[in-house]
Amino acid sequence: MICMMVLTVTDNILGFIFNQSESGYVWENIFSFPTQIEDIGLGNVNNSLKNNFNCININPALGYDIYYKQISILYSPLSFGSDFSIVNYSMPVELNKLKFPLSFQVGKIVSGEAERVNIFGESYGYKFRENFLFNTIAFGYYLQKYDINLGFGIKNVYQNLDEYSAYGTNLDLGFVGALKDNYVYGISWLNIFPINFGTENTVSLIRSGINFEVIKNWFSKIELGLGIDFVNIYDFKYLSFRWGIGGKISFFELPISITGSAGYYGLGFGINFIKDNINFGYGINYNLLGLNHKFGITYKFNFYPEEYISRLQLQRDYMEQSKKDFLSIFEQQNVEAKKRKEESLLQQKILLKLIQAKEFYENKNYLETKKILLEILKLDSNNEVAKEMLKSVNFYLDSNTINNLYIEAKILYEKNKYLESINKLNKILELDEQNVNAKILLRLCLAQQCINLKKFKEAKSELFEVLKLDLNNEIATELLKKVETLLELE
Repeated sequence: MICMMVLTVTDNILGFIFNQSESGYVWENIFSFPTQIEDIGLGNVNNSLKNNFNCININPALGYDIYYKQISILYSPLSFGSDFSIVNYSMPVELNKLKFPLSFQVGKIVSGEAERVNIFGESYGYKFRENFLFNTIAFGYYLQKYDINLGFGIKNVYQNLDEYSAYGTNLDLGFVGALKDNYVYGISWLNIFPINFGTENTVSLIRSGINFEVIKNWFSKIELGLGIDFVNIYDFKYLSFRWGIGGKISFFELPISITGSAGYYGLGFGINFIKDNINFGYGINYNLLGLNHKFGITYKFNFYPEEYISRLQLQRDYMEQSKKDFLSIFEQQNVEAKKRKEESLLQQKILLKLIQAKEFYENKNYLETKKILLEILKLDSNNEVAKEMLKSVNFYLDSNTINNLYIEAKILYEKNKYLESINKLNKILELDEQNVNAKILLRLCLAQQCINLKKFKEAKSELFEVLKLDLNNEIATELLKKVETLLELE
């Protein structure tokens, strides 16, 4: 019964635009109401609005930097007698030279009155309201080196509906950073832990947004913003999306800015009036249930001394220069890493070719060896291993070397120095396996050795091998006659 009352009041009295089938998640009303006062008409395109402290409930990192204290109040009468209000107080905190912004926010949504009835529609004789209270405390830390602000938030939520009540606490994380060409992005992770809230479970979501400058001239500046939310990220089956797009026009000579937006939750329009340290905003939102008006004011006070502001500017300039230096070093390191990678790949390629060349060299294929070695020297002209191996290959392939070896072997043969001649002939055949003259002279040397050892049959066999190569070889023919005679005398 109480659950039916909760759903009835939440859907029909508060006027949230949850007409889509996947809408109506518990706590969604906290971040579905745009809470910013500055840029009041941007609606839910608010996840990257730097220093919009009223939005810490949707991104705790939006407290970017602050050198003053600030108090903000936002009030919006809703449909069916409901209303929404929020108060935010922000200030800088310094602990042991560590400076960071701290922001505290309290908000409530109160429904219109509803009569308590039973299942038969009979009145219990009294009326009630739903009270939805929440508070958020957030602090940020600015990483100068990366130009990123980190944020951490804790929120408490309390709901009271007649006899029903629920309480919950959860954590939020966020960060906001600047990209080149005046782009600012923001990402937040809300409801990190899916906890029980009454009879339901809260859902975790990722909110993202980006704002960027489109046009800037002497009298105005136009900015655009985009936002995308991913709701129920722990359960892909029920994952849903929220979207929004908005724009802002600022006038340099006029103390006003105009904002507008369209998105999942409806349409928005707003105008801000800025005078010194006061910002007043008026906005309207249109959804399926009609128009909602918003009124907000921000007051800044206790500004830090001008010296501190100047120091902040110096720090920002230093950060910007450091960022440029970091990007330059990063780019240089990338170039060097790419160069090292290319050199490593080149050395691997050379090593594989050296292995191939060695295999051909060991198999006495000197022509293929030389071809591969020349390819290696094209890749690395100073490769000493390839140079030394090429010298050896060129020696073996030099025709003059082969001719000189053959002449020396033939002289040794004629001097009956057959063993020395055989050594020379084997070197020739290592260089040129198909050298017929070397084969013939080698067989003749072997035949002469066999004759000297009285191995006439082996000598005859060697001489037949010579005649196979050269049928008209006179030396072999004469030796064969001699050997046959010696065989007959045995």
